[in-house]
Amino acid sequence: MVMAVSPEDKRRCRARVLKVEGPSKITVHLVDYGKTLVVNWPMVFKLADRFLDVPEMVIKFKLFFV
Repeated sequence: MVMAVSPEDKRRCRARVLKVEGPSKITVHLVDYGKTLVVNWPMVFKLADRFLDVPEMVIKFKLFFV
């Protein structure tokens, strides 16, 4: 788990690395927002240890009959 800066709103978010897109880009999944983004390497940082044990805040669900 890492910290990634969202290019949309400059918010720092916990993220899981999905794919390295080359020397300058990385695909991450924002675990508390449910978004997947491609960000530049300089926008990815080591996550502080105290945030590693916090559960993810997104719950995946489906709506029936909608």
